[in-house]
Amino acid sequence: MIKLSEQDIKTIDKYKRRVRKQYPGAFHNHIGNNFYTIVQENDDLSVVDVLAEQFMPPQKGLLLAWETAQLSCRVSQNLNRTNPLRAEGASMADKIARDANRKLRAEMPKISRKDQEIDIY
Repeated sequence: MIKLSEQDIKTIDKYKRRVRKQYPGAFHNHIGNNFYTIVQENDDLSVVDVLAEQFMPPQKGLLLAWETAQLSCRVSQNLNRTNPLRAEGASMADKIARDANRKLRAEMPKISRKDQEIDIY
């Protein structure tokens, strides 16, 4: 077992939080010869390799494995957000409804907390 410093443990926890937003319940798996990968267990007890989904090989260290998984999650999120094909899936009625809701929110008066009446009893 490799000894990790306090800073490495904090960094790994930060990466875990980011990866688990996209892959709930993800955990590391020791493959052998100090290689690690990040996996997620589904409801049907099948195991999904997070790094293999992003075409990444198993990494040499635990910190590097979590860092790679976090980076691949961030890149895939950015691609999904800016992908031009994403907008083609939405119907025209959904687009019009979103636009109407946006206009309604803009027209509604904004009430600050100071101006709100508070009823305690």
